[in-house]
Amino acid sequence: MSKKCKEILINKNIRVILDDRENVTSGRKYNEWEMKGIPIRLEIGEKELAEKKIKLARRCDNNKRDILFADLESTIEKELKEIK
Repeated sequence: MSKKCKEILINKNIRVILDDRENVTSGRKYNEWEMKGIPIRLEIGEKELAEKKIKLARRCDNNKRDILFADLESTIEKELKEIK
């Protein structure tokens, strides 16, 4: 699902970085991207895959929530407009 999400967002001209390193813990990845200033992070784990959901985390307010995979495009576009 991670690669599919990347493909969907790239097709909407949204810059995406897929961090699929297996030798690094998820917490370390989250911290690294927070320090780099990434405004939105998508977390996709086994639980999210099973429920066809994606965890969306916003750096500006530390808000985390689940979104449906089907709503990915519209939700990310809306989130990016709010950040600007």
